[in-house]
Amino acid sequence: MSVAKIRQNDRYLIGYADSPGTGQLLHWIALPTPPRTNIDKFMRTTWVTAVRKALNDSGVDLKDNAHASFLVGVSGKLFFVDTVDWQVSECEYMSIGSGSSIALGSLYTTASWKSPEKRAYTAVSAAIELSPSCKGPIDSLYI
Repeated sequence: MSVAKIRQNDRYLIGYADSPGTGQLLHWIALPTPPRTNIDKFMRTTWVTAVRKALNDSGVDLKDNAHASFLVGVSGKLFFVDTVDWQVSECEYMSIGSGSSIALGSLYTTASWKSPEKRAYTAVSAAIELSPSCKGPIDSLYI
C-alpha cells in the first residue's frame, strides 16, 4: 500500500488495519479535543461516538465488510479500538493487522529494551520478515 497506515490527526496518532477506507477517513476527520483528565472515559464515550457519527455521515457501512482496528495514541496513552463492537482498551503496547501476533511476540520479548523506537521497529521488521502479507516500508511517527 502506498498510503501510510499511520498518521497524526491533530492531537492523535492513529494507525489502522483492515479496512483502508475506514482507516484513511479516520486520519482526516475532525476529532474531538481530548480532555486533560478522564481520557479513558472520554475515549470510550465521546471519542467513539464522534468517530461512529463521522463514519456514518461519510457513508461507511461497518456491517458491510468495513471492519477496522485502530491504535490511537493520545495524551501519553495508547488505545486499541475495534469496530466490531467498538471495544476500547488501554494498552502498554499492542499490534494490529495480519502480522500482529508476530509483532506482539517481539514486543513481549523486548520488554526490557530501553528504546521504544527500537522495539517498535524490531517488531514491525519481524512481522514483515515472517508474515507473507506484511510489507514495508516502515513509517514512524511520534507525538
